[in-house]
Amino acid sequence: MKKSTGNAIELMRIGLYVFFPVAIFYWFNHPDFFEKYVADERKRLFPDGDRPPTTLEGNKKLRLQLKEERLSRQSKISNK
Repeated sequence: MKKSTGNAIELMRIGLYVFFPVAIFYWFNHPDFFEKYVADERKRLFPDGDRPPTTLEGNKKLRLQLKEERLSRQSKISNK
């Protein structure tokens, strides 16, 4: 008599569907990940505890500054 593997496959699929999102949620909300990728980037964008701009002009200036930084990084990469 041949054993059915359908149940094992279904259990594996359910486990994957349940635990994969939980694992991803755990990994990306881990304090080390947050500190390394989010907090450091925020410190780079707003040094010395500066607050993000709240006016339209301040937002435009920041957006232009970030765009110039991005373009300079891209030009450095393309020149290599």
